[in-house]
Amino acid sequence: MLKIFLSFSMHQVIILLLNLLPTFLLFIGLERNWWSIVSIILFLVWLVSSAVLANSILTKVFSIPQVFIRLLGIFVVIIVLGFITNIFTSWLAFNNFFFLLSLIITDLILFLGSQIFSKVSRLKVPDFESNTPALKVGNLFIFSLFILLIIGWNLIFSSVTGGYLTSPWQVLSIWYLLVSFLALLIIFTLAFSQRSLILTIIAIIAVSLMIHSYLLVYQEGFGGDRWRHLGSANRLLNELTYQPTLLTDNLWQRRIAGLDIPQALIAGPKISYGFEWSLVMIIAKISKLSIFLIDKYLMVVLWSVFLPILILTAASELWPKKNYLLLSAALTLAFYILQYYGSQTLPIGFAALNFLFLISCLLAYLKNPQGPTLALVIFLTLLSYFGYSLAFIILMIALVWLLSFRLKPLIRYLILSWLSITIFLIELISDFSQLKSSFSLADIFSDLFIKGSFLFFATGRLLPWPINNWPVVSLIISWLVGLLVLVSAYKLLKTKQKNHIFLVGLLVILVVNYALAWIFLDGLHTLSRRLNIFIVLLTLLVLAWGLANLVNNKKKILMTIILLSLISSLTYASGPVLEATVTTADVLAMEFIWQAIKDQPENYCVLADTWPLLALEAYSAKEVVAGNFKSDFNYQQPERVKLLADFINCPSLEVLNEALKITRTQSCFVVIDNNKAQKIIIEKISDLLGRPRAYGSNLIWQYR
Repeated sequence: MLKIFLSFSMHQVIILLLNLLPTFLLFIGLERNWWSIVSIILFLVWLVSSAVLANSILTKVFSIPQVFIRLLGIFVVIIVLGFITNIFTSWLAFNNFFFLLSLIITDLILFLGSQIFSKVSRLKVPDFESNTPALKVGNLFIFSLFILLIIGWNLIFSSVTGGYLTSPWQVLSIWYLLVSFLALLIIFTLAFSQRSLILTIIAIIAVSLMIHSYLLVYQEGFGGDRWRHLGSANRLLNELTYQPTLLTDNLWQRRIAGLDIPQALIAGPKISYGFEWSLVMIIAKISKLSIFLIDKYLMVVLWSVFLPILILTAASELWPKKNYLLLSAALTLAFYILQYYGSQTLPIGFAALNFLFLISCLLAYLKNPQGPTLALVIFLTLLSYFGYSLAFIILMIALVWLLSFRLKPLIRYLILSWLSITIFLIELISDFSQLKSSFSLADIFSDLFIKGSFLFFATGRLLPWPINNWPVVSLIISWLVGLLVLVSAYKLLKTKQKNHIFLVGLLVILVVNYALAWIFLDGLHTLSRRLNIFIVLLTLLVLAWGLANLVNNKKKILMTIILLSLISSLTYASGPVLEATVTTADVLAMEFIWQAIKDQPENYCVLADTWPLLALEAYSAKEVVAGNFKSDFNYQQPERVKLLADFINCPSLEVLNEALKITRTQSCFVVIDNNKAQKIIIEKISDLLGRPRAYGSNLIWQYR
C-alpha cells in the first residue's frame, strides 16, 4: 500500500514540478517584458496543468461526465488563484513577485489536495442518457439556433453606442427580442429532448453568451460601479499605494476590543472587491490588454461558460436525471437578476459563482460523506474570506447548517432558527441599518416583492412595448412562480433526503433573513439588498426539481417550454433602467483633463456631474476621486452637487472660489453637458472663463 502511495505521490510531484517551470518562465517574461503571446501561452500551460491536479480531486467529489469535470477543474484553479492573489492584493500589493507567489501557492494547495484525495475512490458516473426522451429534435433545430445566434450578435453589435442611455432596450431592436425568444424556445425544447447532455449544455452556453451580451451596447460599459472598481484595479496594477495596506509607513489601524488591529486585515470593501480586481489585473498583466476592455467581456464569458456547468453539478447531487439537470441549466437564463449580473464584471457575480460551487460541494458531502470532501469544503469556505464578504457569511452559515445534520433533529432546527436571523442581526448591529420607527404596509410590500428584482426588474416595466398594468401582470407571474417553488420545496422535503432538506433549509434561512431585514430595518441594507442573487440560485434548483416532476407527458412539456420561453423573454425585456451612464464624450473629456493635471493632481478640482467624474477616477487610478471634493462612505458628494447646481443656475466666480477653498486646490476644471444647460448660461460661463473646449456635448473650462 505504501508503495502504491509513493508511486502516486511521485507522479503528482512530477506534475507539480512541470507546473513550476512555466510559472518561473512567466515571471521572467513579465519582468523582462516579453511578447504578450509568450506570456499567454505560458499561463495557459500553467492553467491546464494545474487543472489536472484539480481534476484528480473533483472526480472523487462529483459524479458528472469527464468533460464537465475538466471545465470545473479550470474553474477551481481560477477561484483558488483569485482567493490567493487577493491575500496579497488586499493586504499588501499586486506586482510580479506577488503574482508568482500566488501561482506557486495555488499549485501547492491543489497538489496537497490531490494527495489528500489520493486514497478516495472515483465516483461512478450515472448514465444520464438512459432517461426515456420526451421530444425528438432533429439537426434542423441545432442549425436554426446557430443562425439565430449569428443574427442576435449582429443586432447587438450593430446597436453599440457611445451616447447616453438609461436602458439597453433604447437601442436594441424588437427583432433582437424575437431572436432571443426563439433561441430560448430551442433551449428549453432541447432540455426535454433526446439530444445528448453535452450537446445541450454547449447550446445553453452559446445562448447564454448572446443573452448576456446585451449590455455591450454601452460602448464605454454599463453602470457606474464598474468605474470605481476599474480605478482600484488601475491603481494596484500601476503599483501605487492603496490604503489600507500593510506595506506602508502610515499604517491604518482600528481599535477592536482594546487592541489596535491593522485595518488592512479587516478592510471589508477592499477584501470583498479584491477578488475581482485580482483576476482583471492578472489578465491585463499577462495579455497587456486594457483593463477597460477586459472588464467589459470577462464576466460575460466566465458566467456563460461556468454557471450552466455549476448548476448542473449542484443538480446532479440532488437528482441525477437528465431532464432535471438540463432544465436547471436552462433556467439560469430565465431570471432577470441572473441575466443582469451575468452581463457585467462586478464582485457579486464572482461571489455567486464561488457560492454555487461550494454549495455543490456541500451537497456532494451530504450525498457521499467523506472526510476529504468535508476538509475541502471547510478549507474553501475559510479561504472565501478573501472574496465577497456576504458570500463568506452565507457560506459560513451553510457550513454550520451542514454540520448540524450530525445532531438530533430538535437541535438542528433550533440552529436553523438561529441561522435565520444571523444576517438580520449583523445588519442591525452595523452602522448602516437601524430598526424602523414606523411601518408602512405599502413600503414593506414593495421592499419584499418588487425591489428585489428576483424574476423581473424592480419597476416591473416591459421596455419595448407600452402594456397597461404591466407591473400587476409581472407581479402575478412572480407570485405564481413563487407558489410553484413552495410546492416544489414541500415535495423535496417529503423525500426526507438529507441533501434535499439541506437545500430547502438554506433557502429558508436566506429568505427569512431577507424578509426580516426589509420589514424591520431602515437604512442601506448593506447585506440584505444583495441576498437576492443567492436566493435565486437556490430557488432555481428547487423550481427545476418541481417542474421535472410535474411535467410528465408531451402536452405538459410543450406547454412548459412555451411558458418558460415567454416568461424568460419578458424578464429579459423588463430592464435594466439606470441613469448611471458614462458616455464616450465623458471618457474623452476626462482623459483630456487627466493629461492636463496628472503631474500634480492634488492641485486641481473638477466641478462636473457624477458620471464623468467616475471615468476620471478610473483613468487617474484614483488619484482624483469625486473631482477632489469630499465624499462620504456611500460615495455621496453633497458639496460638489450643490456647487455645480449653483454654478449652472447662476454662473459666478464666487462659486468657483468656494470650490477651490473646499478642495484646497489652485485651479478648477468645469465640465458641463451642453444638453443640460440653457444656451444663455453657456454664454455667461464663456464670458467668465473664455471659450470652452468641446468633447461631444461636454464643454470644458478651466479656472485659475
